[in-house]
Amino acid sequence: MRFLLFSFVLLALASTMEIYSGTCRYDWAYVYETGYEPRPLTANEINQLKNYGTQWAQYGVQTAQYALGRNGMPYPPTLPCFCHNCY
Repeated sequence: MRFLLFSFVLLALASTMEIYSGTCRYDWAYVYETGYEPRPLTANEINQLKNYGTQWAQYGVQTAQYALGRNGMPYPPTLPCFCHNCY
């Protein structure tokens, strides 16, 4: 039961899609970065966010299966970068 709850938490995080990393954040509509004007996401960037959400959902399932001893430890998906300086 605990692992099922963990999977739902990961799915909820993936569905909110507001990403924050230091001086940059983005949601389904805009990129906000310290020192730059907010800008709308491109269609390609929106598709990358959708793909990232799908990957998080898959990661949640794989993590639950790992906890049950069915698979090896999965790697989390890589966050797409839409800012001038992400890391």
